[in-house]
Amino acid sequence: MITICCNNSNYLVKKNRDIILPHFNKSDLEILPFDKGGKQIPNLLGEANMYYNYYMYIPCGYSIDGPEYPLLIYLHGGGKCGDLHYILNGGIPFLIKTNTWKSPYAMLVVSPQNTDGWWDVKKIHTFIKYLISKYKVNKARIYMTGASMGGFGVFAYCCEFGNAAYVAAVVPICGGGEFYRSYAFKNIHIWAFHGKKDASVPVFLSEIMINTINIFKTNDRAKLTIFPDFGHGIEECVYNSTCIGLESPSYDTFNISIYQYINGCLDIKNKLIKIGNAKKAYQFGFRITTISFCNW
Repeated sequence: MITICCNNSNYLVKKNRDIILPHFNKSDLEILPFDKGGKQIPNLLGEANMYYNYYMYIPCGYSIDGPEYPLLIYLHGGGKCGDLHYILNGGIPFLIKTNTWKSPYAMLVVSPQNTDGWWDVKKIHTFIKYLISKYKVNKARIYMTGASMGGFGVFAYCCEFGNAAYVAAVVPICGGGEFYRSYAFKNIHIWAFHGKKDASVPVFLSEIMINTINIFKTNDRAKLTIFPDFGHGIEECVYNSTCIGLESPSYDTFNISIYQYINGCLDIKNKLIKIGNAKKAYQFGFRITTISFCNW
């Protein structure tokens, strides 16, 4: 039994638009014990279908005999490959290690380490299935985020599995993907982030993905937030909300934490609250053949 005891581009989004927010029942979150500080535990390969070494953050009060918890999957970028402890050098694992990660909801956070050179989406899918069998996971509240190579991995996973994906909401950062498969996001909530001055992964890759995803959205709109004065290294400021207010006014406002967003996106009864009046605008006229990048 596991129990953790408490320790101390003018072709994108317009400013005037419909904002559609899901209405959801928070009771499954509110019954969870308040997380006063859990443990981030390393796990090494050794079980069937595990596929990855990983760190698992287990919140205070978690028990295998207790209620089910939301699961957030963090996919690291290319600089975190190698020894498992490298994962702790950035992103959500780093914030947890330094006690600067603040989520208003208790969550399990898993940070697998990729050794394949690129995220294998089929392995990710099987790995999530493994996690569901091992931990008390609320299967309706599985989320995914990642930066750089991890952001590409988030887009790739959803493009590959679509409605069969385990995730309800995703937050790719400084990523991109196969925009011609954007129909796969029809029922997946998504909020992407990118730095306008990103010299490693051009910002238009996120813009193209969100534009095309919104073609297939019938209820909630895919969101994109751009930081005009930032480059590639934005993940920590997104994950701990320190760059709120520094976003471009031409894109989606960064006014809540991503943890409020992903947990608020769950819409069990598919009820929607519509705020404001506006129109969606899309403008296309591009064709991509081959793109390759270094230093993801």
